[in-house]
Amino acid sequence: MIYDERVTLFSYVETRDELGSPIRTRVPKVIPCGRGTLTHNQQIGLFGQYDLNAFTLHLQGVHRNVDEVEFEGVIRRAKAVKHHKHSTVIVI
Repeated sequence: MIYDERVTLFSYVETRDELGSPIRTRVPKVIPCGRGTLTHNQQIGLFGQYDLNAFTLHLQGVHRNVDEVEFEGVIRRAKAVKHHKHSTVIVI
């Protein structure tokens, strides 16, 4: 797999202020990735229909708590996050 593209992963960290109100802070992290495609069975299983805009991002290492992804200037929600050995696959 060639990791020639970059993706920004966003995770939210919840803290408390002086009065005890929750504050959500978005933490960005830029990581190299490789773009892949989804099979027809994966598209039906995840989306219930065929979506030509759906794709996968393959990342080196295990990344947990991924809420949003910025790829090619567009912020998207992660549909599924899978961990396989020492890599992470995000379905968008």
